[in-house]
Amino acid sequence: TLALSDATTSSTTHVRQVATAIAIGNDTDAVKWCVSETQTTKPALGTSTCTGGDGPSDGWYTVEPTSYDVAATDGAKTVYVWVADISNNVNANPISASITLDETLPADVSVTMLDPNTSSATNTHQATVDIDITADTDAVEWCVIEQDAVTAAPTAPLYNDACFISPEPVVESLAATGDRKIYVYTKDVAENVSAVAGTATIIYSTTALADPTLALS
Repeated sequence: TLALSDATTSSTTHVRQVATAIAIGNDTDAVKWCVSETQTTKPALGTSTCTGGDGPSDGWYTVEPTSYDVAATDGAKTVYVWVADISNNVNANPISASITLDETLPADVSVTMLDPNTSSATNTHQATVDIDITADTDAVEWCVIEQDAVTAAPTAPLYNDACFISPEPVVESLAATGDRKIYVYTKDVAENVSAVAGTATIIYSTTALADPTLALS
C-alpha cells in the first residue's frame, strides 16, 4: 500500500512543496523500494533500474523511504511503488497514489471598510462595519486582523491559525474608537497563505458634536 501526504499540513489531497511524505505498507519482506512517477511498469528484477527513482541503488532505496520529491510543476502527481525481496523478486502489480502539488500562493487581495449606513470608506460611527474583499482568487478561507492603525503590522498567520474562517467575511467589529486598520490574508485549498495582506483603514468615532449656540436679534 502507498499513501501520500503533506508533511506539514497532513493533507492527503494537496502538498505545498515537492518533498512529499510517503507511507508504504504491506512490505514486510521487502529489502528494496522503487518509488517513482515514471516507473509505471514492473521492473524485471530488484537489480533492474528504477526509472525516476531517487534511491542510491540504481534508483532503488535500500531503506524504506518516508519522503519522495515529486516533479516541481504544480498539478496532479501519481507516484508508483515497487518492492523487491532478498532474491530480487518484484511484486506483480503497480501500487500507486495521487496528490496535487500546489506551490502557488493565493493572490494578494484588496479590501475596503465601509460604514453600513452611509457607505463611507473613511469615517464611521458604527462598531461593526461592512468589508468588501476582492481579487481573492483561489481563496477558501480568510483571516481578518483588526487593530489600531498606528500599531505595527501583524505577523502573517500560519496555515493553521484560528483566525482563518469560511465563508468570506462581509463585516468586521472594531475594537475601539479612533483610526482602525484591518489586515486580510487568504488561504487556498492546499493551505498556502497569501504573502501580503490586503489592508484598509477607517476612522471610528462616536463623539457627538458640541451643542451649537444660537443668537437672535
